[in-house]
Amino acid sequence: MNSVQLVGRLAHDPDSRTTATTTVTRIKVAVDGWDSVAKQKKAEFVPVIVFGSDAKFVADWGVKGREVAVTGSLRQNEWADRETGEKRSTWEVIATRVDLLGPKPADPRGSGRREEPDELESMFS
Repeated sequence: MNSVQLVGRLAHDPDSRTTATTTVTRIKVAVDGWDSVAKQKKAEFVPVIVFGSDAKFVADWGVKGREVAVTGSLRQNEWADRETGEKRSTWEVIATRVDLLGPKPADPRGSGRREEPDELESMFS
């Protein structure tokens, strides 16, 4: 089973792009981690990709510092470095659900966005 659940805060404002067929939003979620050598908390930054109308919702209402809950699956990307030919890889979460937690912020970007639903601030019904 490939299942991931994260609760953390947006490390930056969402980065959204619209293609001919869909919207894609990239976020980084800061989650609590533990540094066993220094014996203290540390932040882990997890890259997350959201697609479709859900991506638009996150782009419209997600702001740096907002608490989110993410459910999805883990995906590994592999490639060869163009200069050295060395194999590289990275991991990211492909979101199937993102819930914006906490109180609704005022429209932080002042862009006349659509109103956010008053009920559960979920991307899915």
